[in-house]
Amino acid sequence: MKKLKLCLVGAGNFARYAHGASLNLLKENDPDLELTAVADLDAEKAKDFARTFNFCRAYTNWREMVETEHPDGIS
Repeated sequence: MKKLKLCLVGAGNFARYAHGASLNLLKENDPDLELTAVADLDAEKAKDFARTFNFCRAYTNWREMVETEHPDGIS
């Protein structure tokens, strides 16, 4: 089965405690779900978020992230 690729836009507090935690929990319980990237205007926030939640890549431009990652869904 093809993996469902998801990306996240925004790496602020709400994203960290709501979206990131929820998506990470889904990933742990569904091997067909792949969290591929996060985008935030603040490069350090994006990189820290990517490390914390084991995303593959961090971006500062969400359009570049979408063009590069080709996600099935964006949160």
